[in-house]
Amino acid sequence: MMAYDDYVDEVKPGDRVTVTAVFRAQHIRSNKYQRTLKSIYNTYLDVISYQKIKTRKEEMVDGDEASIYSEEVRSRLIGLASAPGIYDKLVYSIAPSIHE
Repeated sequence: MMAYDDYVDEVKPGDRVTVTAVFRAQHIRSNKYQRTLKSIYNTYLDVISYQKIKTRKEEMVDGDEASIYSEEVRSRLIGLASAPGIYDKLVYSIAPSIHE
């Protein structure tokens, strides 16, 4: 992707984004002094806009936990966390063949 002007530092590596862009294809010259072109193209995207996507972790930090877990799911998770032997149940449900 090729970003120009204000879009260069708008997002950082690791950000989740939705990108609107134009797909471009450019011929490759075999020699810069010759007019002949190869049938191979360099392809890239010209960025028109970015839109950052909030992750669930960022939503929880903002205090919007109600939209992630309902009250019923939250109470079931709390019940499972306090159950005796929950670690063994989790291990057995993930890898029953190696749980002895």
